[in-house]
Amino acid sequence: MKHYPKILVVILIFALTLAGCSSAEQVTPTPENGEIQDFGAVISATGVVVPEQWAALSARSQGVIAEVLVKEGQQVKKGQLLVRLSNSESARAEVARAQENLISAERAFSSSQANALKDLDDAYEAVRKAQYDFDNFDIPSDLRG
Repeated sequence: MKHYPKILVVILIFALTLAGCSSAEQVTPTPENGEIQDFGAVISATGVVVPEQWAALSARSQGVIAEVLVKEGQQVKKGQLLVRLSNSESARAEVARAQENLISAERAFSSSQANALKDLDDAYEAVRKAQYDFDNFDIPSDLRG
């Protein structure tokens, strides 16, 4: 009695195998009105769109964009202004501060240049005096033999 379920399963598998191997004639579908229709080719592809040229944009200073000066898709040139930032007052103040620092640096340079020229002149004078003293050095008569 234990073998009945196993035998039943084997018979069931055998019957399904035979049913699947039957040589029934397959029918080719045809259009209802008898006309053959031509369908256009369908191409399906998967991919990634990569631009021909890349551009990395960056601003020289931080701020909130107040105005966009170009339109989407518009051709731009190198160095062309693209946006205006709303913090222009702070940028102007920074320019003024930088100009003041430049003026201070130029004054310090002029002053240090004048000091360097004076030091150089003093050094030349010291060399001339030392050379003169050396050229006019007299040996005392009591040391002459």
